Amino acid sequence: MTATNGAGAAGAASASDNLRPPHHARQCQCGARLAASNRSGVCQGCANSKTCPDCGCRVSYNATRCRTHANAIYNSDPVSRAAKSATMRRRFADPSYRDAHIALSRAGTARLMEQPGEREKRAAAGRANGLRNLEATRSPEVRARAGRAISATKLAHIPDEYRGMYRELKPAGYTAAEREQMVLEQRERDRAEAGQRVANAMTRQRIRAEREKAQAY
Repeated sequence: MTATNGAGAAGAASASDNLRPPHHARQCQCGARLAASNRSGVCQGCANSKTCPDCGCRVSYNATRCRTHANAIYNSDPVSRAAKSATMRRRFADPSYRDAHIALSRAGTARLMEQPGEREKRAAAGRANGLRNLEATRSPEVRARAGRAISATKLAHIPDEYRGMYRELKPAGYTAAEREQMVLEQRERDRAEAGQRVANAMTRQRIRAEREKAQAY
């Protein structure tokens, strides 16, 4: 009885082993045999053969492009760029995050300056390019362009045609909120006057047309 049970157990174990797929049954899409420890389902040769379609450098098997070109495509999308800008503005609005970022930046710069030759390299770059860059930034065209860019950023809430008025009110002692309110109220008055002028012109045109029609009879 015991021998029979032992033989039955051995037969069941043998049948169970036959149901298990052998390790060599796992293959890559190229037909190469995969090791039992391989979890990606891709052989090393296929993993190393994938390249970026833009520059040809080797990329990981799950990647579509290299990091440089993937970031370039992501940053060229206006929606993605706006979302990233909104995220950074929200983060830097938190004083604790801003202070931590400043501390990390200062620490990184300090470590970099401790490297041998870093100070000399920066000094040489400054002597080679500093004067040229300084002269370029002082040209009237560059300063005017920079001024327009700064105004577009800081005065984005003020209409273009009223930014001069907004600046002229500052020496009078008005706060930024008061100046903004005065400018927007002036814009509404100008719009109302412009609308009235258009209405008056249309009325005069209609009266003139009716008069010419009456004279024709």
